[in-house]
Amino acid sequence: MKKKLIVVIQYFLALFLVGLVVFLLMDQVVMPMYVKHGQMISLPDVRQMDFDEASELLQDRGFVPVEGDFKYNPEFEPGTVIDQQPDPRSTVKSGRRVYLTVAREESFIEMPELVGQSIRGAKLELSQVGLQLDSIRWVYSNTFPEDVVTWQSVGASGLIRRGSSVDLRVSRGRDPNRFNVPDLVDLSLEEAKSKLAESRLNIGDITYVQDTDLIPYTVLQQSVESGTTLQNPVSIDLTVSVMSLNDILNEQQRQQ
Repeated sequence: MKKKLIVVIQYFLALFLVGLVVFLLMDQVVMPMYVKHGQMISLPDVRQMDFDEASELLQDRGFVPVEGDFKYNPEFEPGTVIDQQPDPRSTVKSGRRVYLTVAREESFIEMPELVGQSIRGAKLELSQVGLQLDSIRWVYSNTFPEDVVTWQSVGASGLIRRGSSVDLRVSRGRDPNRFNVPDLVDLSLEEAKSKLAESRLNIGDITYVQDTDLIPYTVLQQSVESGTTLQNPVSIDLTVSVMSLNDILNEQQRQQ
């Protein structure tokens, strides 16, 4: 009986000692660490420091450094911390993540071809490659349709700094006070008439020339050179091929 009593006493004594050790560990070690981890402390200013040095300092103070954005800034050496979040000297909890913006080397990109694109497409492409649109100048154009880019300040395939600004010229459509002469040579007579109508010009006198090597009614010459810009609409005279003189007579009778 005594042996059983002694065993029970020893059991409860051991249980008490274990509980006491656990309590002391919680009170003297675990809880102070927990309280210290959650305490509010001032965040050091690590801007203008090398990223590795800034990370080491933050870790020593109980924070978790996180590499955030990379930005080019001519005032900072590559690898230097430009900014941090939360802000320097703000009061935060120990163990808080601190996001660091780091300076990177200046980068150049190849300028995309924007001429011939719609202004909407050009804006989207500039945004995708990291360039800015500075200004747009709207101009009349007999070559490009309305809302299409006709010129860019930096030529396609040229190198440009990422983040730079670009100027564009965009077509307002045809100039109502200008008439562009189309190229009519080698077109059929009917195609030439259609081209002239599109250019708001009239067909003038037609001279027929016999030429058995060409398809009948092919334009051989035009009185005003193609590409000429006129301030006033004029009639364009044409020289056209025919197979025989009978074709000339037939065409003249048809027109009467």
